[in-house]
Amino acid sequence: MFRYLIEELHADPLVKNKNAVSVMHKAAFDNSNYAITYLRDKIGMKLDDFDCSGNTPLHFACSQGAEYAAEWLVGFGHPINSKNSRNETPLHLILKCPP
Repeated sequence: MFRYLIEELHADPLVKNKNAVSVMHKAAFDNSNYAITYLRDKIGMKLDDFDCSGNTPLHFACSQGAEYAAEWLVGFGHPINSKNSRNETPLHLILKCPP
């Protein structure tokens, strides 16, 4: 469905919502390695894009305990020490995440 929306129906994956959350952020939040890879390789989306609070896709993945997405993003070279507007790194968000 994801590829169909983009490739066949020409949905624009570069559009962000009112909080500047991109599809890459959502893919990380949902722990979707397929979507992360597709967006990076086929669309050319940046891995370290910021939302309006300074959160990157890695912040989103870590805040949700999305372990596979976090490992994927780091493996693709996402900066691990990026800070959001609250001066939090993804590591801070992992520690806030319920077990």
